[in-house]
This record gives sequence, structure tokens and C-alpha cells, in this order.
Amino acid sequence: MHTKRLLALTAAGAPILLAGAAGPGRAVDLYQAHYLYLGNDPSELQGPWTEECQGIAHDDGYWYINQVNAIWRTPVTTDLNQLGPSTPGHSYRALSTVTPLVNDGYDHLGDGCVHQEQGNGYLFLPIEVMDGGPPGVAAFHATAGLDYIDHAAFNPSPSNASWCAFDDEGSLFSSNFDPVSQLRRYSVNWNLLQQGSLSLHFEESVTLRDENGAVLNVHHVQGGEFTADGSLLYLVADGIVVFDTATWRRVKQSTNGSGTFNFQFDPGFPNYQEPEGVTIWDLEGTGSPHTGELHVILLDNDALGDDVWLKHYTKVVRVDSAATGSEDGTPAHPFHSINSAYTQIWGGAELRIQAGSYPLDHVSSYPSTVRWKAVGGTVRIGAP
Repeated sequence: MHTKRLLALTAAGAPILLAGAAGPGRAVDLYQAHYLYLGNDPSELQGPWTEECQGIAHDDGYWYINQVNAIWRTPVTTDLNQLGPSTPGHSYRALSTVTPLVNDGYDHLGDGCVHQEQGNGYLFLPIEVMDGGPPGVAAFHATAGLDYIDHAAFNPSPSNASWCAFDDEGSLFSSNFDPVSQLRRYSVNWNLLQQGSLSLHFEESVTLRDENGAVLNVHHVQGGEFTADGSLLYLVADGIVVFDTATWRRVKQSTNGSGTFNFQFDPGFPNYQEPEGVTIWDLEGTGSPHTGELHVILLDNDALGDDVWLKHYTKVVRVDSAATGSEDGTPAHPFHSINSAYTQIWGGAELRIQAGSYPLDHVSSYPSTVRWKAVGGTVRIGAP
């Protein structure tokens, strides 16, 4: 005889299924699988910052968006649809004003990141010479002045430097553009950087692998970002590819045109769309008009001016028994039942359930690394 259970989940958010323990030496956040597509915002925008837009990054309160030849810094509260020269609190720096980079021939900024070290915030941007020359990275102060500090070429010299990102231990990663089966890891001498000199040391190459452990080539790599604990790497490479950094195996790949983890783009004629930069920033509670945790740029290389889509993704899947209409787990279209959510859920997601009573459904079959939270009161699952 099957006996039903009654599970009560309060708005305090205690999970009813517990995740496994983190591995030694690293506190792992198991809920960083941002695989639910929320939409585009901006969508097909042509504006002051969209021409040859390459990268996106952030610190605690500001976006950093760079074109191939310029950097924008703007408060998180900015509606990026309206970002321009008159935006309150924004900063702008043209590459042409950074004399040391110009003198060394650098004319291309890629997708970078902001890193905090020894109480200071630094913006790191990969740099290239389009007509040849050693790729490298440039460091700026992540402040309103966007003050240049120094730059350094990667050694040994790679073919490209389209992106760079720091893991949780302060190592800098980058790679070639196409094809890519290995990433390069560098250490930064932070004491020298505080004195105004950027010094990089090549540490190792790491090999990317598919789910079965075979060496994997990814193509057209334009962006990369580690989760805060360093356990996952999101690469933008003909879509989004996610790697477990403990094994460097692929754990997720976006789709093109359908599905939950959708990254739709058309690289061919006449659109010539390019996936570009990526950043991870939970916008909930920041005052941003935008939403989600994972944010990826899609660039449309139009002859009369480039358009940008900023694609947003989340780990949060929503359930509301009072909802009607279509259901996909997004805030506008929550699933109507826990059973409906079960058909789409994945490990590393967060299930937010609106207060109410729900049938037991497949609770015992959910992945153990799904975090359950009640919203607006107590959630009762099952019957006495």
C-alpha cells in the first residue's frame, strides 16, 4: 500500500531535499545552473554602445560594457535600453585615449571581467592587434575614471585573446578563438599591480572534455565567466557551453531556437549574428530593471549599424497552482503544478513555489541538488 506524505515548506525557504557536501578545499554552491531562458532585454537595440559590442562585466553596483574600441560603466539601476552620453552616473572611455595601448598597436577589446583583490577592484580586458601582434590583457581601475594601469602580452603568445575571466582563486583564464580544446591559466602578481605594473605568469593549460571524457573542440569562443565559487565555467561559443571545473567536462549545452536553455542566433546571411560576452550577476534586489543571473550578449553585424540582444537566464523555476495559461517556469508563466515543473527541472536549479497546497507528484524523484523555496506563505505538498 502506498502511503502519502505531507511535506510542509515555509517561506523561510528551508529545502526539503538536501544537497551533498562540498568537496575538500572549496565551498561549492550547488545552485548555479542558470539554464532557464527569460528573454531578451534590450532586444535588437541599436544605440550608442551597441556598435561592435564585445563584452559585459560587473562589480557590486555597476555594469561594464565594452565595444571593440570603448568602455562604458553605468549603474545597475540603468535601463540599458536608454544607456547613452546623458545617462546619470555613467562613465565612458575610448580606446583612443589609452596612449600605451595605441602606441603598441592594440585596437580590439574583448570580453573581460571585474576582479576584486586586496580591497581594490580591477577591470581586465583582453586586447588584440587586428593586423597581427601579441594578444594580451589590459588592466584598469574599476572606478568612475576607468583609469588605465598597465597591459601585458600573453607569453607564450597565443593566436587570439577574445575573452578573459578569473576563477575564485584569482587565476586568470583565456583561450584562442577557434577551435578551442584547451584553456590557458595565468597567475597575476597583485603586489606589482598595486604599484602600477601588470605581470602575468603562465601556469598551465587545461583540456576541455565532453560528457564522456573525450577531448572537446568548441568553436568561436567569444566570452567566459566562472561562477562565484569557481565550480562552473560558462563559455560563449556558438551558444553557451557549461563546464564542471573539477573535471573540465561539459555538463550543459544551450540549444538554438527551442527548449529551456535556448540561445537562438543566426550566424549566416543576412543577419551574421555573433554570440559575444557573458557575465553572472543576480539582479534580484539590485534595483535593476533587468532580470536573471546569467547575461549574454548577441551582436547583429548590420551594415547600417549593429544591434544587440542581451539574453537573460536564471536558475529559478517558478510554480503557482493559481496560475493559468501557458507554463514554462518563468515569472510570467509559472508551472501550475510540481509535476509540471518536474518535467523540466535540472540539478542546480531552485524551485520557488507559491503558497498553497499541491499533490505529492514526483517529489521523491527530484534531483537531490534542487533547492526548494516557498513564496508568500506555507507550501503543503501531499495529504495527511
